[in-house]
Amino acid sequence: MRTIIVTGGIGCGKTMVSKALCSFIESGGAFRFSADEAVHLAYESPSVRERIASAVGIDSSAAHTEAPEFRSLVRQKVMADEHLKKAIEQVLHPLVRRDFTETRQKTEAEGLNLLVAEIPLYYETGTAFDGDVVLVVAASRSTQLHRLQIYRSFDRETAEKMLLMQMPMEEKVQKANFVIWNDGSLDALKAELLILHQAVSK
Repeated sequence: MRTIIVTGGIGCGKTMVSKALCSFIESGGAFRFSADEAVHLAYESPSVRERIASAVGIDSSAAHTEAPEFRSLVRQKVMADEHLKKAIEQVLHPLVRRDFTETRQKTEAEGLNLLVAEIPLYYETGTAFDGDVVLVVAASRSTQLHRLQIYRSFDRETAEKMLLMQMPMEEKVQKANFVIWNDGSLDALKAELLILHQAVSK
């Protein structure tokens, strides 16, 4: 079984690419893991919310609000002080790594051919996830800002701050085994994915 790590910048279309790669594999031969989805699941746990609240200095009562509301509150804290991001990661990253390891073992045990692991902060976390190849999904800064404002409803200032908190796109591109530029049309993206699939299937 092969594992492809899909990473890149926020607003670049990593989820779309991950799902498309899985769709190229016939007869259920591929499985997709999403670190973002693992994080969302972790936030559903009151005990995890309590640990995060303590880590970033939020009143413990906030941990008993609904997960989306709590995540919004945490985002506001991080936007005001980006150093708090590390404190949150120390709570969440071990949980995500555990889920990834369990998913990889299960995928291999089921005899599937490919695990597509969407890990947005793969390089930022010190490459703590094992994979055979790393695919960076990239886009121009203007495209990222546009998508964050249009599809995620962030204001310009928040979108800018979120981009600044990530490793520069140029560094990720230099480190990657494969790069897909997702600035154009859906047809252009599909053509790139087809070429990529042929390359990684050899």
